[in-house]
Amino acid sequence: MPVISGQVFDRLTVLHFDYKSDSNKYFWKCKCICGNFVSYRSDALLLGRRKSCGCIKSPKKEEYLKRLEKRLFKHSKRNGECLEWKGRCNPFGYGLIKLRSKDMQGIGFSTGTHRAAYLVWKGDIPENMCVLHKCDNKCCIEPSHLFLGSHQDNMDDMKAKSRQNKRPGEKHHITKFSDKDVIEIRKLWDSGEFTQSYFCRIYNVSSACICNMINRKTWKHI
Repeated sequence: MPVISGQVFDRLTVLHFDYKSDSNKYFWKCKCICGNFVSYRSDALLLGRRKSCGCIKSPKKEEYLKRLEKRLFKHSKRNGECLEWKGRCNPFGYGLIKLRSKDMQGIGFSTGTHRAAYLVWKGDIPENMCVLHKCDNKCCIEPSHLFLGSHQDNMDDMKAKSRQNKRPGEKHHITKFSDKDVIEIRKLWDSGEFTQSYFCRIYNVSSACICNMINRKTWKHI
């Protein structure tokens, strides 16, 4: 049996021999840098298969926030008063960052960098709350530019800054209809000779889509 008392393996310090299992494996009591105590087989430690108590993948919140702060600074650059994220972004322009800690409030395992920045520099994010930008710069993570608000606050802020969609009807990038299609569908529907199911099959859309169009809940500008 190799004696490994006092040796350090990454985040683990071996304290003393603990016990021998029924399968003749030797387990050693270790103390992790985070403060937890665990027992691991000597071969697992020597071969590098055990490096922590598990806190590498799920570290305590205080420690993880320091590591997260370094990642935010590493992949961002100052642009005027904004601190802009230069890493991965979603299709809408918001920065994305992958998290590993399970002890995070109001935040998911993969989230916007503005939410991560708020958590690091300003505190916890209450449930169902959004993180809004004063500067209207989607990739900005400058803490002084971030503030909390409800979903309705976010919508009101969007309207106040004229950021809502300004491409109605056939100008929208995901529509399946042209303005002429909508006029024709409503005309055929008014004739009473066609059902909504018929239009659904022709255009491969849901019944709700056709129903809202006919009743002018959508395509109101026509």
